[in-house]
Amino acid sequence: MAEDLLEINVVIRDNPFGVKGSVNKNEDGSYTIFIDAHLNAEQQQEVYEHEVRHILNGDFDKYNCDKVEFEAHMVFDVSSELCHVF
Repeated sequence: MAEDLLEINVVIRDNPFGVKGSVNKNEDGSYTIFIDAHLNAEQQQEVYEHEVRHILNGDFDKYNCDKVEFEAHMVFDVSSELCHVF
């Protein structure tokens, strides 16, 4: 169903301070994932999958950043349809 689909925008850019990636929840309910342009394709894919896990885990509604990152690094099966965009 269309209402179950997520809109995820991906921006490849120079990220400051060594940040490999980040995700932002937009006002319209979509998400924008920012990925460092200096990473190779494999690293960019890993960052993308990591940020998608944050979205699917509902991490924007959580307040404990350490717990959010711990959970995001645990094994999580993300659909290949979501993760193979490069």
